[in-house]
Amino acid sequence: MRDLFIDVFTSSRQQGFLRVCIVGATLCFALAVLMSGHTSTWAIVVLPVLGVLCAINPHTGFPTATMLYLLAVWAAGVETPWTPWSLVAAVCMLVLHTCCAIAAGTPSQAPLPPGFWTVYAVRVGIIAAATTLLWALAALTEVTRLHGGVVAGLAALAVITLGLVVHYRLVTRKEDVGGPADQFTDRRDHGYYGLPQGPA
Repeated sequence: MRDLFIDVFTSSRQQGFLRVCIVGATLCFALAVLMSGHTSTWAIVVLPVLGVLCAINPHTGFPTATMLYLLAVWAAGVETPWTPWSLVAAVCMLVLHTCCAIAAGTPSQAPLPPGFWTVYAVRVGIIAAATTLLWALAALTEVTRLHGGVVAGLAALAVITLGLVVHYRLVTRKEDVGGPADQFTDRRDHGYYGLPQGPA
């Protein structure tokens, strides 16, 4: 545990920013749950603790366990199927997942190059836009009182398929053909994640 705290306190400013975003995402999620419905006080108290644990050690299973806990708290505490705060909760989970993944996959003491933020900003922006669209469609369904059934199931399947196709074209295929992500992962010409590699 002592090594983990040393790793956090000696991390670069960019890594420190990621850790702050991790804790902030869990706090915002807790606020969204409180504004959306009734839930246990203990459930809310646990959220910041899990956020701190994820920030201290994003390399283990804490982020996954925290994400599952967030889903359980939302399902148990929010009774209505749609609420304006559900978009806030979804974005908080997106930020939590992304920041934990970056913090776990990059050296703690090394500064991240500017291009790295651009790549991930685009990816997160695309996912956030798709999430907002689905949230708006759910709001329309709630307002017009449309029922589900086969049409809703087919529409959900079409959205999932479209998301997989977009992810393949924008992420997987670009990395395979030498896209922007390669400058951060190719260790033959660069150090970790595009950082210049010093003399041996």
